[in-house]
Amino acid sequence: MNRDQVAEVLGGAEKALQAGETRLEPTGFWKAVAAAKRDPALVEEFGDRFAAIDRTAFEKWAFFFVPAGFGTLLAVVWTLMGFGIVLWAYSLDQPWNGLVLLVGTVITLVTTHG
Repeated sequence: MNRDQVAEVLGGAEKALQAGETRLEPTGFWKAVAAAKRDPALVEEFGDRFAAIDRTAFEKWAFFFVPAGFGTLLAVVWTLMGFGIVLWAYSLDQPWNGLVLLVGTVITLVTTHG
């Protein structure tokens, strides 16, 4: 993909975002990103536009977002709660131990893989 093709794709992606679209695949955006990864001159010329388009698409797509530090803190706290619930399950009688173990496991899986 040459310089003019990348410029055309980025223009199309920007127009799609302005029209409310959040999916960038149909515009060829990710192919342009792949081309830029192979050609540092494209990164130098279009890097800021790539970043702005990607960020705008993410912000329109995301249900909500929080600062990275706060999000990390939430993930750590919920993960520790999940571990605590798993440990607590071992002190319970049946059938509660299995149910509580399942809840703790789900919390831990969601917070570490979400």
